[in-house]
Amino acid sequence: MRVVLFNVFPYRDRHTQRRKLRVATELSLGLFGALLVATLVWADFDARLNRQTEYINELATVEADIAARAARVQTMKDEARRLRRQVTALESVEKESLQSSHVLSYLDKSLPRTVALSRMTMKDSVLVVNGLAESVPQLAKWVEGMEGNTSLFKHVDFVFLRDATQPTDKAPSNGGPHQFEIKLGLTGHDQPAPAVELANVATR
Repeated sequence: MRVVLFNVFPYRDRHTQRRKLRVATELSLGLFGALLVATLVWADFDARLNRQTEYINELATVEADIAARAARVQTMKDEARRLRRQVTALESVEKESLQSSHVLSYLDKSLPRTVALSRMTMKDSVLVVNGLAESVPQLAKWVEGMEGNTSLFKHVDFVFLRDATQPTDKAPSNGGPHQFEIKLGLTGHDQPAPAVELANVATR
């Protein structure tokens, strides 16, 4: 009987090397695939992050533009309110100036020849008139006419009437010059105002 021996080591070694090569190839391909997937995922995440950042920037720009427009609108509203206040003030001044002009015109036209005005002072819608009167009856008639003119005067009050040559607290006589002071409450002057001297000397 003959025994035949075969040396299978070279075949086994070649098979082992092939297996190692296949495993290494599979591992390499798996690693490459994993890296490729990771790269694609990272690229997609980066693209989404960029889009999100752009959206946030655009949103911030829009918000800034809206805030700027709101600030401009608020500025325009403030300016409109300021202009309305100015217009109201001008209208009030115009109304008061017109009323004062009517009062002065009335005083100038109605003032008797025997009455002379020395000073007029305006304070808190009250016109204080000082002057000299040669005739007390004509002065009284003039004052009665002002009391009846309710369109210009709310009230007419005598402060004092005294003899100009001998000022005393006694009742004045009808003759001779007399000093007087009258307070005229004007209509249409509701806002307090500082004292303003309208005239130092006004004679008829």
